[in-house]
Amino acid sequence: MNKKKLIKKITFNKNTKIKDVLVGFQETAMYTEKRGFGIIVDQKDACVGVVTDGDIRSYLLRKGSIEDKIKLAMNKDFIF
Repeated sequence: MNKKKLIKKITFNKNTKIKDVLVGFQETAMYTEKRGFGIIVDQKDACVGVVTDGDIRSYLLRKGSIEDKIKLAMNKDFIF
């Protein structure tokens, strides 16, 4: 898979449900060294956060639901 297609597959809108992001992680695991990882963008396709499977697990253990939007579990303080 070329880099542009991969980036598109690991990019999610901030209003995407957590369960849909997890499905995306399954589809891209072979390209991300079996790590769940996503880039979160806003309506203008600007990066507003990143998320890992660990971020999602932590969020779900604290208070969340897989029906919640990914923006609630994403890391807004990331380095790029």
